[in-house]
Amino acid sequence: MKTDAEIKKAVLDSIKWNSTIQEGRVTVSVKNGWVTLTGNVDWQYQKLKSKLLAGDCIGAAGVTDFITVSSAFDTLWIIKESFLPDRPSL
Repeated sequence: MKTDAEIKKAVLDSIKWNSTIQEGRVTVSVKNGWVTLTGNVDWQYQKLKSKLLAGDCIGAAGVTDFITVSSAFDTLWIIKESFLPDRPSL
């Protein structure tokens, strides 16, 4: 049976080696084999891939996913909207 530290290292390595997820965007903690993911990624597929990678690691009992998705496109839209003048209501 793997220790929590070994499971955490395996999950972090899997995420690090995956080219679709930027290193440092996902934080991993493990307690009694249960993996918890936190962090922020740009796209939904990165969130899903992180959870899949964590669940595939030997020794992981399960995965709780608290990763949030905030697309750069969404952020740019919010910034753009904040600089537009108020529009009259119709």
